[in-house]
Amino acid sequence: MSFARACLGALLALVLLAPAILWQPAAYAGPGHGVVNIGDDGAHRAPLSPDANPISYFGFSPLVIRLTGTTNPYFYIQTDNTITSAYITLTNGSTLSLIAAGSGYFYNTLTHAQAVYGYTAADYNHNFVGFLNVFQGATKAGQYNLFINILDSQIPSVVPHIVSVQAQQTPHVVNLYLPALYPATMDDAIVATAFYQDYADNYDFLNIIYTPQHFANRFHYATRNTVSGIGLGLFDNDASYGVPATHRLRGISVYPIVDYFDMAERASLHELGHQWINFLTVPKLQGVTPHWPVSSLDYGMMGWQCCGNPQGLDWPYQLTPLGGGDYQCNYAGNSLTYNSMELYLMGLVPSSEAGSYVVFTNQNQSCGTTLSGPVQTVTSADVIAQHGVRSPAWPSAQSKFRVATVVVSQSFLSADEMAFLDYFAARGSLTIPLGYTSGFAVGTTWPFYLATGGRGCLVTTIDFTGGCYRLELPLIRR
Repeated sequence: MSFARACLGALLALVLLAPAILWQPAAYAGPGHGVVNIGDDGAHRAPLSPDANPISYFGFSPLVIRLTGTTNPYFYIQTDNTITSAYITLTNGSTLSLIAAGSGYFYNTLTHAQAVYGYTAADYNHNFVGFLNVFQGATKAGQYNLFINILDSQIPSVVPHIVSVQAQQTPHVVNLYLPALYPATMDDAIVATAFYQDYADNYDFLNIIYTPQHFANRFHYATRNTVSGIGLGLFDNDASYGVPATHRLRGISVYPIVDYFDMAERASLHELGHQWINFLTVPKLQGVTPHWPVSSLDYGMMGWQCCGNPQGLDWPYQLTPLGGGDYQCNYAGNSLTYNSMELYLMGLVPSSEAGSYVVFTNQNQSCGTTLSGPVQTVTSADVIAQHGVRSPAWPSAQSKFRVATVVVSQSFLSADEMAFLDYFAARGSLTIPLGYTSGFAVGTTWPFYLATGGRGCLVTTIDFTGGCYRLELPLIRR
């Protein structure tokens, strides 16, 4: 792991407290990097951003550089015209000023040495470049963390093939050439409709990755729901996304920043979990959605939220009763698995295995040393009393899901760029623990198969039926 990432990991708590000063989507180093932007009717809502920022879009060109290469990446930002100057404080200690080109556009070129400075294999293909600082006159308007994607020896080569005038493909990724969306105007319906012009309705979920990139959180929303008993109404909006009449698509996960895409990482599993969790209106949950209230439910994949803010936060604590309704907070690290209530809502365990959890009446508290009662106990019986039995229920509920990853660009991506994205899409099908980095967070992640206790499987190939791979990368290439 690079010295910069190791040292800056200690700043995560500060990032949480001051997102407008130092912003990164993975600030809290865990699952809740986005929220469910969906009503009970399934209508798409605009993604929530942690702060209004003056940068409309940004990017490196190319998106990926070789560790052993000589490419000098070009960096650019498009601002809202209120920014008068900008520079990058690089990890090597130097400063790179961005050149103003008019109309709010700034750019400059990094040397290859600056871009890969401090990178080690423990950084898992994402290198911290430095801090982007933008100013409105003498006033700092924002500071942003910049990471660049690194292609090293652990990522195998792929040979993209052209599918149509607007699509090229590798085994796990489709790249759509959609210049009409420039400058990075996110419109998932246009992207999905373009995708289904070349591909059949063979996928339960779409991942959409946008370039140029936005400083915005990952998020997931359902396009269709046929599951009852989870608090979400039944609806079908697939036609709005160009889905053929078969209507297999269930939902879409959106990645506004390329280097936060990893189908094996907790954040991706968290967003996928929002297809089913949490829409419950069980009174004991005190109206908290789309994450969990302050409770023992928080130790799982979906995290918690507090004080009227829907943003998902990590909960790396397990609770021990102290008596009188109070509980001791015991640091345990972030859970690598969905908890049993989450698995029940996903249809992967019966209601009898959903477990029993305590929910605190006082929601304006968080784990320090203790949590103060009183508490109420919530079980699947409470969920069933409020919403009915989940249908389809285990073991009839679907447990194997196909995911197509689609990246939008204004020209076809290079073979190196496709290889990088293909690798991180393929990781979602693995059945072994994997190392990862996400922003300044670094550690071990369990892909979907392990996170569900072997109950679920993600198929991430585009053309092959496939399954969960019980082997290391590289996977089958063509």
